[in-house]
Amino acid sequence: MKTTNILHFLIAAGLLTTILACQSTDKAPWQKIDDPQVREVLACALDQCGSWEKFSQLKKIAYTKRSVLLDSLGNVESDLTEHHDFSFGKMPRFELSSRSNAGNSTVYLMENGVCKKWINGAEVEADSQEVIKKVNTALYTLLMPWKLLDEGTRLEYAGIDTLPGGLSCHVLEARYPEGEPWRYYFDEENCKYRAAWASHGPFGALVM
Repeated sequence: MKTTNILHFLIAAGLLTTILACQSTDKAPWQKIDDPQVREVLACALDQCGSWEKFSQLKKIAYTKRSVLLDSLGNVESDLTEHHDFSFGKMPRFELSSRSNAGNSTVYLMENGVCKKWINGAEVEADSQEVIKKVNTALYTLLMPWKLLDEGTRLEYAGIDTLPGGLSCHVLEARYPEGEPWRYYFDEENCKYRAAWASHGPFGALVM
């Protein structure tokens, strides 16, 4: 069975950079940010996530999430339960397993620099690009707002805005080397991360 070495893909995606670089220094990384408003909001937001000290010592995390997609009439189109089990260190290990409401299961395993995949219990050839997308999505969500500290990200304070439902938030705008800028919303009262706005040309998506 063919396996695919994907550590270099993870490094290119910036995922290991965030995890390992953050754990390799005692200096709070937001201190390098010039804008005092950005620095204040981000420092407060990161503290709400469990503090810099605790994050820098992170070795393992596991969690289960459920995603339900409804149609315009409120009927369930898909119901997916996922379990993520991540270990961090010199040789990270990532395991992502999912089971749909139809009973189908998929497992991705990345360990010792190789990737494997199973569908309904049978091992199949691992597509590195597919794995990159899966892991990137999972870790991007898991590491937010820590991902805002990645090199190449330019942060600006965009003021106060109100989310649907009336919640007032500080807004940080992130500009990346490629693509449209994103906006991230932090509760004005306690700096908790609440939402993100992704621009797609004339359209956009609010993720809450």
